[in-house]
Amino acid sequence: MKNCILYLIHSNPQDIKDFKKSLTLIKRNYLNDHPCDVVCLHEPNFPKNEIKEIQLIKEDIIFSEITFDMPDYPAETLSQIPEFYCGFSIGYRHMCRLFAGDLFNKEIVKNYKYIWRLDCDSFILTPIKYNLFDRMASTESIYGYIAIEVDHPDVEKGLWEISEKHFRKIGKDKIFKEKQQHFCRVFYSNFEVLDVKWFQSAEYQEYYSLIDESAGIYKYRWGDHVIRYLALNSLLEKNKLLLFHDILYRHARTYINGSPVKNTRDSGFKYLTRYEYPDKMRLGKHHDGGYVIADGLEYDLFLSAGISGDISFEHDFLNSHSKIKGYAFDGTIDVSTIEKHKGLTLVQKNISSENTETTENLSNYLSTHKDIFLKMDIEGAEYPWILSSDFTNVKQMAIEFHVWGGAAVPSLWNCLKRIDQTHCIIHIHVNNNQSLLCIDSLYVPEVFEVTFLRKHEFKNGFKIDLSEIPAIIDMPNDPSKEDVKLVGYPYTRMHK
Repeated sequence: MKNCILYLIHSNPQDIKDFKKSLTLIKRNYLNDHPCDVVCLHEPNFPKNEIKEIQLIKEDIIFSEITFDMPDYPAETLSQIPEFYCGFSIGYRHMCRLFAGDLFNKEIVKNYKYIWRLDCDSFILTPIKYNLFDRMASTESIYGYIAIEVDHPDVEKGLWEISEKHFRKIGKDKIFKEKQQHFCRVFYSNFEVLDVKWFQSAEYQEYYSLIDESAGIYKYRWGDHVIRYLALNSLLEKNKLLLFHDILYRHARTYINGSPVKNTRDSGFKYLTRYEYPDKMRLGKHHDGGYVIADGLEYDLFLSAGISGDISFEHDFLNSHSKIKGYAFDGTIDVSTIEKHKGLTLVQKNISSENTETTENLSNYLSTHKDIFLKMDIEGAEYPWILSSDFTNVKQMAIEFHVWGGAAVPSLWNCLKRIDQTHCIIHIHVNNNQSLLCIDSLYVPEVFEVTFLRKHEFKNGFKIDLSEIPAIIDMPNDPSKEDVKLVGYPYTRMHK
């Protein structure tokens, strides 16, 4: 039997633009070496001129019109379905229903063994050197995925209860006995490979019918990703689920790194490992200008390198540590125009590896204090300073690194390696105003904030932190854009 890559495309210009990019990338990085059908499900009003343009990218693409209708629920049930639930439209919930189970009853999929589902904004950024469908077949896998995420409990309201009752009845309720491990976990279903025959099977369709009849997809936005997660983990052994751990992938603002090859493990990426620290807080104004740091520590000096026109972080820090002095350095502005703080001395000098009339290397401060807090945002000048300074007396430091265009990557690795001798990373946040770079087939942000804590401040040992980036406490630098999410090595786990 044949296999296919399947998209669902809406008629709005942004979706069409993203789809063209996605199709171009999948053709270059997969289809040229591993040809298969590409099926595009689309709404009835899809522009005909766009179909012609898409065919210029892939001539034999298969277009299939699809319509969405509300199931024939009783009037009382229909009255309980809101126009929007947690911000999700009826149209979005139609899509959830399609991929949860209705898709497998469509004529268009019946001649395929496997379907590789992608969203219009799914981007395969580097070549995939093997056939995904062959790997599914050789491992006898039913479902392939790229990551597992966490959903919000509000969009799973009642789902666990109805599912547990069903799977307990058929003796397949193992994951419900391990609820803490699985609760709110979902497959990242904008990249998934599905065995069509299994999803057409009576055992899956019986569960899907139960879900569909309950109208939970429409009442509470039960997503196809969580329905898939509960069914697969209840009905199958783990060896039937295949993690594609070696694909560099982007979906919207989420960037997923695959597992590193050996030479990548030996590169600077290993110095981006985070370590758990239990108490953290965010200081500074909302969005750009704030940093997440370890809470509950005492200092004998505060240093700030690079303030531009914003000293909200400096004010918040010194307000919570009123007994220490602070110095802020910036030679690019007129410091006389900056709002004053009684504990902060403003110095109109730039940070450098040397002390001159216009530059400061901080050596006098670093050598005369033992428990310093350092904040640094100096637009690329951090590299020579880090490589020439002794910061063993810095208890904690928050540094914004700048890797514009990738030329500074070797300097970044050298600096992280040097810092790693005395400090550990406890927090990473990506500046969402900038792009991400692909280095050694992995993502590294062009601009990102990193918080380091001196190693002997860890009183309970070192445990690697694989929690989500961004954290709940983070805020996007640009509030008009969604924050950037990092998944995979070395930042987070790809599955939980």
